[in-house]
Amino acid sequence: MEKITIRTIAYAGLLAALGVVLKSFLGIPLTMFGGLVKNISLAPVPVIFGGILFGPVAGGLIGVVVDVAGYFLKPWGGYIPLFTLTMALYGVIPALFYLKKKQAKPSFAKLLLVVLLAQTICSVILNTLWLVLIGYAFEAIAVTRLVSAAVSWPVYTLLLFVLIKYGVKAIGQPGQN
Repeated sequence: MEKITIRTIAYAGLLAALGVVLKSFLGIPLTMFGGLVKNISLAPVPVIFGGILFGPVAGGLIGVVVDVAGYFLKPWGGYIPLFTLTMALYGVIPALFYLKKKQAKPSFAKLLLVVLLAQTICSVILNTLWLVLIGYAFEAIAVTRLVSAAVSWPVYTLLLFVLIKYGVKAIGQPGQN
């Protein structure tokens, strides 16, 4: 189990704050068939990065903070806890592939596959399911969600690769004082 330090808590808080800003203010609306609007956001990037850097528990908590604080800062409809679960999974799923922190930095190919898996589970499957459960027609949102995931996947991967390559050097390895 990873030792939790004040430094880990501080960096996790900074990543959560960055995620809240990205979710609340820097989303790109995507309008497609039927006038449905999907907000493409970079909010999962700090959540995934926190999960990879600090482990699945920290990644999940960062995701919860990003979703809940982002909702209260700029609400977009009613609060639905299922979307909070999805954002938490954005931090947990990739982190499970990087539990051995002492190994070499992840390759771009592995990161590409991990982000694809997280995008597929969280955005394409779960968020689509939650939207169908609250009343959206599957046919109206399926294509929009697939396009959104296809656009986000390489962008998230590239940003994460750069963050992992240079960001870890800047903040030091997790668990250090």
